[in-house]
Amino acid sequence: MMKHLYLLRAFLFVLISVFILLLLQMSIFDILNHVINLYFLCAVFLILVFWLLSIHSFYKFISLLNEEKMAREVDRLQLEESKKLIQILRSQRHDFRNQLQVIKIMAQFQRNQEIIDYIQDCNTALEFSKEIPTQIDNAAIFAMTIFFATQAREHGIEFSVDSDIDFNDFKLSPAKTTRLLGNIIQNAIEIFKGNDRQERNIQLTMWEESDNYHFIVWNNGPSIPADEQELIFQAGYTTKNSTGLGLAIVKQLVEEMGGRISLVSNEKEGTEFRIIISKKNQQPYYSFSEHVLNESHN
Repeated sequence: MMKHLYLLRAFLFVLISVFILLLLQMSIFDILNHVINLYFLCAVFLILVFWLLSIHSFYKFISLLNEEKMAREVDRLQLEESKKLIQILRSQRHDFRNQLQVIKIMAQFQRNQEIIDYIQDCNTALEFSKEIPTQIDNAAIFAMTIFFATQAREHGIEFSVDSDIDFNDFKLSPAKTTRLLGNIIQNAIEIFKGNDRQERNIQLTMWEESDNYHFIVWNNGPSIPADEQELIFQAGYTTKNSTGLGLAIVKQLVEEMGGRISLVSNEKEGTEFRIIISKKNQQPYYSFSEHVLNESHN
């Protein structure tokens, strides 16, 4: 692997430097007698060069290790989100089957008014889904919004989505898009945990222009202090009991997609993450079903 090659090069450059140092022992007496010849100067120069090369190779090795760590964390987070989504869908399917069974039994006993009351009660429990625009014609992104709408509802958070994107001609990778948006929304939900704020709102806004896609995730939770806003996208930085890789992953994904991300946060207006991603030079991607199949085979 590439990282092992960099590590091998680092050790090789160190060994060459040590070898040159040993060769210098041959002229050590000349050095002590203040006779510095061209041979000695060249040897010193070569030692410095090889030491710099070894440091550079070792730095690249460490960088690749960090990238692999972040990539593994991205995969872990995606797997967790997929498992949670599957669990929600399974529980909803089980719940619907139970509800149908109850309605069937009541119908057998001709309890018509009770059937009407029961159905109205079920509709009330599902009102949150009306906040998700039906025009999100992308399976991955639609599933993500339903997943987080369910999570938000469990914590007393009003989650809303406003979309003005033609998903029939969506040029971004749905897998990457759901990863970066999902991490930001999950962070927003975490902010409200253990907070006694009465009004709890998270809003996802998406729209497109001729050349760019725009995504905004806003919440009215506690603001992020100004001195932390510069550090929040760094790997390892966190204000919670977590790995601190969430927003670092978001920044990495946005940059991989040729975009940029910014943060605006204050006590009066809340916290807003703004993402702009160009439509140009986007890599081809699998459909959501193809992506899931590929992940299951890997």
